[in-house]
Amino acid sequence: GTTATLNGNTDDGFYTGIPIGFNFIYNSTVYTNLSASTNGFISLGSNISNANSQANNLATGTGPTSPRPIIAPLWDDNEMTTANGFSYQTSGTAPNRVFTAEWLNIQWNYNVSAGCLSMQLKLYEANSRVEFIYRPEAGSLITPSASLGITNVLTGPRNFLCLTAYRDWE
Repeated sequence: GTTATLNGNTDDGFYTGIPIGFNFIYNSTVYTNLSASTNGFISLGSNISNANSQANNLATGTGPTSPRPIIAPLWDDNEMTTANGFSYQTSGTAPNRVFTAEWLNIQWNYNVSAGCLSMQLKLYEANSRVEFIYRPEAGSLITPSASLGITNVLTGPRNFLCLTAYRDWE
């Protein structure tokens, strides 16, 4: 894939102006680009201006994570092990292209000493499907917690879906 340019640092950095490579329809809106955070989320459309590690709340999404919608495979106070640990690519041919964003060797909580997780976010052109994929790495976890899910453009109840510890959707 293409290595994105990091704004900020590996702890609280972000990547802007990332082309999806096709028209991705999400909540009846067409998006062609996105921004990503080292802290494990993307924002569709407008560029973000902050990594926002502290407000990982899919219900509100206030502050630097506006504008919504937010898609969060693992939104927490993460740190990338290297500045080039985030990459993306679009594969396939129309109308079946897939956009893949990858966070490689994430330190899930900036206090850990080594990467403990890698993850991918996939967006599918044909059916607007969103997929999260995870791979454990060698590092250890220290009190892991995160917001995992998708949001609508609006904030508040019923404007997000969150994966719970029980592996259902609320």
